[in-house]
Amino acid sequence: MNKATIIEMAPFEVAEGVTTAQLLNASHQLEEGFLGKCEGYIARSLVKTGENKYMDIVYWASLDDAQKASENIFESAYCNAYFACMRMEEGVEPQIMHYEIVGSYSK
Repeated sequence: MNKATIIEMAPFEVAEGVTTAQLLNASHQLEEGFLGKCEGYIARSLVKTGENKYMDIVYWASLDDAQKASENIFESAYCNAYFACMRMEEGVEPQIMHYEIVGSYSK
């Protein structure tokens, strides 16, 4: 397995009327149909941060890999189906942050 050097964090709110089951299904489809095929993709977690609030946490081999993947997201039916589950404001880009891993610890 590749070692992650970048963590991508993308917080979002679920769109009105979207169920947890619909969100999880779209998330799974995104994983299988898009992210799993991206160069440098290592792992991803979807975490709940509050009422109707979530965050994607994605591990990448490099910042370049993360940026290359993001170039094609709006062309992917899997990504667009996932984005349809999110509350999006017109003209506002989703908030996506990248952080370099400088230390990693596990038991």
